[in-house]
Parts: sequence; structure tokens; C-alpha cells
Amino acid sequence: MKRQSVFISCLIFPFLILCFQFSPAQSAKKRQVNLYDNGGNFDFNWGIEHEERQQMKTKLRDFLQTRWNQKRLGKVTAAFYTMEGDPLISNFYIEADKKGRWIIIEKWERTCCALYQLEKKKRKRVTTKGTKIYKTTEDIETLLEEVIPF
Repeated sequence: MKRQSVFISCLIFPFLILCFQFSPAQSAKKRQVNLYDNGGNFDFNWGIEHEERQQMKTKLRDFLQTRWNQKRLGKVTAAFYTMEGDPLISNFYIEADKKGRWIIIEKWERTCCALYQLEKKKRKRVTTKGTKIYKTTEDIETLLEEVIPF
């Protein structure tokens, strides 16, 4: 009986180690953001003038494109808003993927809808999150031309 329990323990222990070793949370890539060039924060709120908005857009695009072209780690945050004031916060990371190709990763969070609070029957605001990966030159051009509005 004692041999069976030792034998079963010997089988279970390695199985548990393997399960925890390959859990998605632990296998996810951890960014060492202290190694990234910091492009700062851009707040594209509706209270700023058109000229200032254009300057910010140019700086943001230049930061993303320069770091990607030079294959340098970079991070930058941008906040965009709908006409109603609902925020879309985008964190951009310029880095190499597992195959060594340089990409831009956008991790975004959007909150909707500020106007819900004005309704008689108040609804909770809804937050959604997502990730978009830009891999090719065409993807990067789409990001620079279409994703970054104005």
C-alpha cells in the first residue's frame, strides 16, 4: 500500500509542476518598460486648439514611426475622445515579436457612454478592452493614417 501511494505521488507531483509551469499567466511576455523609450502621454481632448492637436498628432506619429524604423523599444500613451466625451485610451508598445520582427502593439480601453448618466433610468458605463498588433509596413501606415484620428 505504501508503495502505491509513493508511486502515485511521484506521478502527480511532476504533473502539477508542468501544469503551473505552462499556465497562460506565467507564459505571457512581461515587458520591462524601464528599457523602453518613453514617448509620453498625449491627451487629444476637445478643449485644445486644432493647431496644437495637429502638432501632438505629428509628434505621436513620428515617435511611433521612428522607433519602429530604427528597431528601438518604445512606449507611448494616447487618449482620444468621442464627441460625447467617451475616452479611448491607447497604450502603444514598439517591440520585437517572438520571431524577431518589429511590431507595434496597441492595448486599448474604451469607456462608453457618458450620456447614460443623463437618462432617467441610469445605466452603468461599459468598459471594453482589446489589443491590436501592427506587423507590416501597410499595418503601420494604417495605424498612422487611420487609427490616429484628426
